[in-house]
Amino acid sequence: MAPVKLIVAGLGSFGPTWARLVHSTPDVELAAVVEPMDERRTRVAQELGLSAEQTQRDLDTALREVEADAVVVVTPPQTHLDVASKAMEAGKAVLVEKPLAATMEDARAIVTKAESTGQFLVVSQNYRYRPPMVTLRTAIERGDAGALVSIGGNCQEDMRLFYEATNFRYLMHHPYIIDMTIHHWDLLRYLTGRDIERVYAKSWRVPDSPYQQDPSCAVLLELEGDIPVYYTGSGATNTERTSWSSWWDITGDKGRLWTDGGVGDPHTDVVHRRVYGQPDEILPYEPAASRDTLGSLMAFVGAVQGGPVPAHTGADNLKSLAAVMACVASVERGAVVEVEEFL
Repeated sequence: MAPVKLIVAGLGSFGPTWARLVHSTPDVELAAVVEPMDERRTRVAQELGLSAEQTQRDLDTALREVEADAVVVVTPPQTHLDVASKAMEAGKAVLVEKPLAATMEDARAIVTKAESTGQFLVVSQNYRYRPPMVTLRTAIERGDAGALVSIGGNCQEDMRLFYEATNFRYLMHHPYIIDMTIHHWDLLRYLTGRDIERVYAKSWRVPDSPYQQDPSCAVLLELEGDIPVYYTGSGATNTERTSWSSWWDITGDKGRLWTDGGVGDPHTDVVHRRVYGQPDEILPYEPAASRDTLGSLMAFVGAVQGGPVPAHTGADNLKSLAAVMACVASVERGAVVEVEEFL
């Protein structure tokens, strides 16, 4: 089977990482990178040994001059609608980095464009491809904890360890909710097979951090079936760090499942099981063909080759993004917000 040819659009933030991943993955070919900033484009071209044809300033030119099967969109969220629309109108499938868009209006418009052009649209929700999370999902599905009673989540990180002092996130409104909970709400839906129905969220500032807006939050969510979820998160924690995937605590009527460990490496989270009245166990990881971002990429590539389209399509991702927007609205209103309002 011929390699799937991909254009990577956007070389800021995670763009170079995507370009390296596509360039180094068997059965996938980096057809071109697209970036208007000369310095970024030149740096990646030199690192990967790309030709002039493979380094383009704009997507229109790349779509016209380069043979490609699909486009990976890694541009700023507010540009996703324009970039993804151009790709789909040119007959290309699209894999887009989270969040799907900066607003629900744009997100719905991208999904509508996919439907009208007949192209499939996938959002890279890479946390779904982490072996500990696959293991936790399998245990929940298998009924190891029984019927769900409640769920706890806790993600504590300090972005000062990773981001430069001028990073745009330090100036964002609702930086943690918008930048991080999209991962965890999507992961929560993946783990349980249930959608989020309503939320109540509070956020607060961390005085010794560079964040100008609130980088910490506490959220009470309600899943389908009246399942409560209590969650805390911070991007400027002064407490113990957790896994990026969050530490989860699943309580059921037959037992409990929980995760810990994985600090600095979410692929090493430990998944525990307790059946009431029996000794605690550590569950071995479920096998995974590819993990994390590579897993997301290969699921997309498989769909381009005619295989099944992954579950995290643009249409499905609207439900995860709507939960994020409901949290923002809840903080601003000081009230419980129905997720349905944003769908």
